[in-house]
Amino acid sequence: MGTSVFLTTTQFWMIFMSLFGFFLLTYVYIKYKRDPALWWGLALLLLFVSLASETINLVDVQVLSRALFGMLVLYGTIGLLEEEKIVLSKHFRILSLVPLIVTGYVELGRVFGYSQDWFVSVGVPYAISGFAIVLSGFFIFSLLREEYDQKARFLGYFFCFMGFIKCFIHLREWLLNFSRSLL
Repeated sequence: MGTSVFLTTTQFWMIFMSLFGFFLLTYVYIKYKRDPALWWGLALLLLFVSLASETINLVDVQVLSRALFGMLVLYGTIGLLEEEKIVLSKHFRILSLVPLIVTGYVELGRVFGYSQDWFVSVGVPYAISGFAIVLSGFFIFSLLREEYDQKARFLGYFFCFMGFIKCFIHLREWLLNFSRSLL
């Protein structure tokens, strides 16, 4: 009983914080006209949608909004690099579409009955989204260190940590489900 109360409390706390972050970053965008703040704010709004749909068990909405979350975090990071005149490639923004494309492919496969496995329908999109967030963190702390110093290091490490959690926490759940099915 204690674990479910703890998880429910944590879930609602994350829902509240994602909405707070959305409003805060929207304010930053309106006041300073920084495009990455807009993209990261929209990403937090989609994180809110993902967490709320997880609470009411809407798996398709949860997975799609989590992929869009990863996509917008990476898109905002690439926008920040471009604002700071660090351009990795002319067409580098296309990389941010990878979480959405993979999730769309996996969801279509699930809809057409190719795989109903939890790991494929939920785990793979979460892992790809987590990888996009890790990549954002890596870009921030490696390429923006001179411009933002300690702030870039903190934000980069935070994104990397959050992305690794998104990648591996669902892998652990899949391994637990798989091991239960063997028994």
